[in-house]
Amino acid sequence: MSNRSVKWIVGLALTVVAVFMGLMLWLSGALDGVFSSAKNGTVAAGEIVSAVKGDRIVYDSVQVIFTITFYTKDARQVTATCKDMIEREKFANTHPGMMVSIRYDPAKPEVILLAPDVDEATADKAMDQYLLAAGFVTQADLDVKYNGVQARAVVLTSTPTGVILSHDRTEMNLEIKVTRSDGGTFDATTTIGVGHEDLSYATVGSILKVYYMPDNEKHVYIDFNRQ
Repeated sequence: MSNRSVKWIVGLALTVVAVFMGLMLWLSGALDGVFSSAKNGTVAAGEIVSAVKGDRIVYDSVQVIFTITFYTKDARQVTATCKDMIEREKFANTHPGMMVSIRYDPAKPEVILLAPDVDEATADKAMDQYLLAAGFVTQADLDVKYNGVQARAVVLTSTPTGVILSHDRTEMNLEIKVTRSDGGTFDATTTIGVGHEDLSYATVGSILKVYYMPDNEKHVYIDFNRQ
């Protein structure tokens, strides 16, 4: 084979490699742009609709394909999917109805990522916005939480009404005894939708985190959010 032929073959090979590398870099940039839009996006609370194990396994983690329903800032309901690697033990405890923190691209809400790094205060506020958009709480309830006094309460009676609300929440009539910050107590009653994850916290004798307005103790907000 002549030197000219060898040079031609080497040149062709280098060209193919360059094109291939360029294509990979372009794809990497495009995909990075998609994921970056979610990484720098808006935090929201989402409900897991399904979590299916994928094909990838890395050490003690498995790939999971999540389908998650959440609400945007303008209260629009969105159902989207994403993939993530999670530990086997966590996957075993993952189930439909579980709430998780996510980030979404405001321009393309269907682009989401799990957001396990979100701080507690941000996750708590996102959960409140989810409950408000879903109709589980009112703005008046949240006003009590944000402007009222935090306290503890014990459940005196807990009675299901027989009504199943959206998202498989059980409607409960609760009678509670609230302990004020000064040590005094008062009784209050409320009807609330309780999710499956929180049913054990709505039984007689349970201690709850609540908020109340000192000038209107009849309106007590029960905060089941423990993120």
